[in-house]
Amino acid sequence: MNKFFNAEEMLETGKSAIKQQINSTSKIVNSQVSGNMQQVPQDVGTNEASAQSSVPQDDNTKDLVKDLYAPSSAMVNNANVSAANVDSLQPQSPEDVEKLAKAREHLSLHMSTYYKPTFEPVKREEATAEKLEREEHEEEAIKMEKLQEEKKKNEVPRAAGKSERQPGASG
Repeated sequence: MNKFFNAEEMLETGKSAIKQQINSTSKIVNSQVSGNMQQVPQDVGTNEASAQSSVPQDDNTKDLVKDLYAPSSAMVNNANVSAANVDSLQPQSPEDVEKLAKAREHLSLHMSTYYKPTFEPVKREEATAEKLEREEHEEEAIKMEKLQEEKKKNEVPRAAGKSERQPGASG
């Protein structure tokens, strides 16, 4: 009984330690994001205290955090593409034009060699000889099915067990 009590006690201690760590970590992160380093609770452990002291409290950090969480400029530009933006996307040097042409050629080769045969197969017409042969096989299969059905209908049910085939003194 003593072993179980110690295990339960250890489990409860572990749970409380985890809850304290989660609470202190969330408070630290909230304070760092808001920029209020002085309002960090004092009940945090030594690891949290060292992490706080290593984070600078200047405007550069605040600006960095704002930049990280700001919407992407590429997404904003892509949403509002104008004619001037389209012109800037065109390749400027002859080398870029060559690279783009090679890439397009490679892509078209890939499309015709791999993609289309795999995902868009061409349905070919069946040759007349193959068509006639297939129809004959189908007709033969239908005839065989009919013969098997007739055979089952004409078959006399046989006795299931030995006792029914050879009746004894009682039968």
